Parts: sequence; structure tokens; C-alpha cells
Amino acid sequence: MIQFTEYLLNISQKQIMSLKLLPPIILIILAVSGVGYFLFIHQKDAEMTAQKSTVKPAFHFDSTNIKGWQSSQNAYPLESVTKDYTGDRTELPLVSMTIHRNDNAKTDNCFVSYSYYQSQPIDIAVKLKEENQQVTQKSSTLSLDETDIQTLPITTNQDKINVAIHRYNLSGSYPGEVMRGIELGYVNVKKGYIEIQGICAEFNQLDGTLAIFRAVTFDEAGQTEVGKIIPGKY
Repeated sequence: MIQFTEYLLNISQKQIMSLKLLPPIILIILAVSGVGYFLFIHQKDAEMTAQKSTVKPAFHFDSTNIKGWQSSQNAYPLESVTKDYTGDRTELPLVSMTIHRNDNAKTDNCFVSYSYYQSQPIDIAVKLKEENQQVTQKSSTLSLDETDIQTLPITTNQDKINVAIHRYNLSGSYPGEVMRGIELGYVNVKKGYIEIQGICAEFNQLDGTLAIFRAVTFDEAGQTEVGKIIPGKY
């Protein structure tokens, strides 16, 4: 796992290739240029694994009524890490997808990401606390202040599930540029859990991501057509 100070002070090629594997609260300390690296590498990883078996879990983003956003292909980190990877493979998501701006007129650098981990059910309150603590542990000058909770749906094979999306404002000083608007949510599904995060340059830009959450579905069974997930059929 890439440590906070290591990322800020010395970005090596291997670290760039591992950006998508960072825990959510570390991801928010990216400079704006770092966000670009994250999205570029995520797309490349997806392209590398797109030709493999299609019968596997996948996220789907319906952009029909949403302008200015586009999604990467689904990426499968466990399939693309090499023998040189020294991190804990159990911490890698089985599948992830990033949704980002494609409108050049927009300069908020917002993006939303979904990751699915196969594991035992998690205690969501404990997970949120752990992620929040990473900020104060890595920098005494930063504070993650929760402002509100948005309840938003995600459709899965099991049902349409409401997810509590916790929204935060990252305050305090830090050398360089940081992303200060953060959204974070978790939901347990049949064979694991989904981690959802939204990141914006400023907190007041987060409202622009709300429509994204309503347009994402998750096919845990990996056997349905894009956009045609039927709740209860798994």
C-alpha cells in the first residue's frame, strides 16, 4: 500500500500504476494532475482486461440523461497485477469503475468511483471510522469534517439498495494542491461489499455528482446485459 508521504514526495512509475489501489481517504490528497494519472491508468487497466471472460461482476453507468460525464470500462485489478506487485492482494477490488468529466468546459475535476470487494460482510460504521482516521494519522494539519449524508440508490441483482453517502469537507493547510470535496459510502451485497467514493476539487462542487449515483447499477452475477439488471434474479 502506498503511504501518504511517499506519494506526495516521490511518485515512482510503480506508484503511478498503483494509484487506483489506494484507500479512498488517501486518494483525496491527490493534486489535480494526480487525478489525471488516476483516470488514465484506470482506463488502461480496463483495456488490458476487457478481452477476458465476460461472465464476471461488472458496474454499468447509464449516461443517457447525464451530460458531461463518461465512465471507464470495468477494471479487474486482480487480473492485471504482476508478480512485481508487493502489496496485499486481498486488499484489491475484484472490479472497479471510474466515472469522470468529459466536458472540457468543466474545471471542477470531479470523479466518482465504484469498487467491489469479495469478502465477508463489513461493519460499515467501523470502515468509515478507519478511513477517516487515515487523514489525521497522516497529517496533523488536515481535518475531515462531515457535513451531511445523502441517501442514494444502487440497483443490484438482489434489489434496489439505498446507500448512505457521507459527504466531507477536507479543511486545513497542506503543501501543494488537494481535493477538498469527498463522498464516501459502503454497502454489503451477496458475496462482498461495494465501496463508493466521489471526489471534487472543492466541497461545493459535490452536488454535481449526485445524478451519477442514481445512474449506476451493479451486476454481481456477471450474467446480465448492460443496463438490464433485474432485482431479485440472483
